[in-house]
Amino acid sequence: MQSSSKSLRRSGLLLLFPCLFWGVVAFLPAPVLPTRDPSSSSSCLHAENNNNKEPNPLSKLFTPPATTNPFASFGQQVTSFFEKLMSGGGLPPASSKALPPPTPKPRRRTGGPVSVVFGATGRAGREIVQALLKEGHDVIAAVRNESKLNDVFGSYALTGTTPAASGQGLLDYVTGVDVTNPATLMEGDVPDVLKEAAHVVVALGPVGGLQPGGGFGFFPGLTSEDVDYKGVVKVVDAVAAAMGAGKKGGKKVSMEEEEEKRQTLFRFETPEDVAKWQRLDDVIMGGRSSSTLQLNAEKGYATYTGSLVVEDGGFCGTRASGAGVSVDLSGFDGVRLRVRGDGRRYKLNVKTTDTLASENVYQAAFDTMDLEEGEGWQTITLPFHRFFPVVRNRVDYRGAPLQSSSQVAVSFGLVYSRFEFNRQANPYYAPGAFALAMQELSLYRSQRPAIVLVSSAGAERNAKVETEEDRKKEIPIVMLNPGGILNWKYRAETYLRASSLPYTILRPCGLVPEKAFGDEPPTGKLQAGQGDVITGRLTRQDLGSAVAASLASPFSVGKTLEIRRDEAADANSKAGVGKRERTTDMTAIELFQPLVKDKDRAVSGQFNLLPFPEAVDPPAPVSKERAQEILNDPRVKAQQERDRALVAEKGMKKEEGGGGRVEEGESPAVSVGAAK
Repeated sequence: MQSSSKSLRRSGLLLLFPCLFWGVVAFLPAPVLPTRDPSSSSSCLHAENNNNKEPNPLSKLFTPPATTNPFASFGQQVTSFFEKLMSGGGLPPASSKALPPPTPKPRRRTGGPVSVVFGATGRAGREIVQALLKEGHDVIAAVRNESKLNDVFGSYALTGTTPAASGQGLLDYVTGVDVTNPATLMEGDVPDVLKEAAHVVVALGPVGGLQPGGGFGFFPGLTSEDVDYKGVVKVVDAVAAAMGAGKKGGKKVSMEEEEEKRQTLFRFETPEDVAKWQRLDDVIMGGRSSSTLQLNAEKGYATYTGSLVVEDGGFCGTRASGAGVSVDLSGFDGVRLRVRGDGRRYKLNVKTTDTLASENVYQAAFDTMDLEEGEGWQTITLPFHRFFPVVRNRVDYRGAPLQSSSQVAVSFGLVYSRFEFNRQANPYYAPGAFALAMQELSLYRSQRPAIVLVSSAGAERNAKVETEEDRKKEIPIVMLNPGGILNWKYRAETYLRASSLPYTILRPCGLVPEKAFGDEPPTGKLQAGQGDVITGRLTRQDLGSAVAASLASPFSVGKTLEIRRDEAADANSKAGVGKRERTTDMTAIELFQPLVKDKDRAVSGQFNLLPFPEAVDPPAPVSKERAQEILNDPRVKAQQERDRALVAEKGMKKEEGGGGRVEEGESPAVSVGAAK
């Protein structure tokens, strides 16, 4: 009887299987039917279409995708279903208690800033991730699925609970993210992840390869328009919604309004406030100058006033130190003062735990406006890099810069002197009476970018082209502009600039493998430009360090810039007095501090920095013949020769070659999910 029952069950299953299978398949939506999976494709440039007798010259820009089996998961479920029936276990009764919900994936955090990276598995994106981890960021990779994350970063990077080194961050991830589908950015874990994030980095790019009818191009739904423009717009909207960013106002924002944090150290409203400051004039060295701090309690400020006598000295000073003055500088960008001055140049002293020797101090000079009572107050902003290590008025060129992340201030002081630094005359001093009214002295921290967009050099340059004759005079990537990629990237930039989010837009020049610079380190000194007029090259590790620097610096906010490696012979030399170790903070100051904010380009007065051009639709694609002409350009040929030399001399694989924008096979830093 038992044997007969088993035979009957097997016969029933044989009949049931085809009914179940084809019945389910008949109702599967088109997206899960067998197809190529563009998200699994690698990049591009070196694939050839062997099916065509006349390969498209643009074949160097794409590679065909791999294929996947969308029924794998379904097949596993069906197999498990039948195994239970065959074992006699059967289906669970309808009244069975529901299974508990799956345990949420634990969040992997060290307490550092949280940065979400869209495009984390591409060749550019992975270097950005590594650079952020090294700077102590906890990175969340926003990806379609886990499989490529494991391939790129390894299983331990996604499961380990200990950073790779002290001070570094941990890598986490959120799956199911498709920037071409806005629902995936507004549902599930993504909104919570974006709310948690201090920063978001977008390093996306289109996906392309061998087309069904032959030739090469971007896949439908994953074109540059879909990803570089519409996808980025969706990410910007999602970030703005998560961070509660509203519309931009119609007035210019002051530095104080851009503050993220402020800590008041001194106010000058009471006798107790004034008593914290002690006179420190040149009389201690035989001079005759004198000064005092006079309180105006009724109006809530004090005036530092006195008489400067040049003979036998020539300086006046006042200092606050001792109990209650010590303050941790970490997390702050500098010192801010509210003063009403007399048109003279003063100096602010900060003594830290690294300058405890009596004559050592960090010192920054500042100029005041000549304001009368009732004419308002002047805000003086002194970022920490403005403070020089000084020993008795002489700059200590071997001294370490003021590193706020590791120092505690133990005293603050004001100085009015006939000398500036190194016994050079103060250009804005006069013997006799002086007066500096003071309302407040505080530490401040300014905004960092909420979002960094990795775009491409050539995007703005392309938008300025109006005729085909103009285009023929441009660099190769602008002449080719495959799929209108530069137009769509520029449209995305324009959308982000119009948003209310604090942003930075990086336009890397030609991305090259690290071996392209021979025996030099993978990262080097970087140069920045604005207006899209420079050309050059850099490694993806350079790009990663630039992204990390942008997130560390308030000077990057609201700026669009091109970046390249400084290839001067002495660019990375550490020889010479005054040469400082290259750090992320140093890179940030060098790159971003001298640049003009985007909103101020029209009034900057800088030569050759013109207002942004209008975003326009892409031109008609170039013909095969024209594409071949462009690829025959001497600049392209020269880069191809360099590629061949790299392959021969450095033992590189063919797919690692590519130095310029055209030969590299991608616009700089495009592609993830395909980013390569």
